Amino acid sequence: MGLVISRRRGQVLRIELGGTLILVKVAEVHRSSVKLHIDAPRGVEVIRGELVELAPLALREDRSIEQQRADGDLEEEGEGS
Repeated sequence: MGLVISRRRGQVLRIELGGTLILVKVAEVHRSSVKLHIDAPRGVEVIRGELVELAPLALREDRSIEQQRADGDLEEEGEGS
């Protein structure tokens, strides 16, 4: 289960995890989108969810999609079942 919270432009959400502080600020609000400013230490990976869904191996293993294809770990588009 997750947390659902309302924030207005300029408001901040603080996330503390194991001594690491991550700040998420609502930078802009439009009709169908929200722009967030995320302030996290360099060692914290911040990755958009849709990118993880598109290329989970590349992100988890820190390899580009091109490198995965070269290694034979990823099929070209249109291949496979």
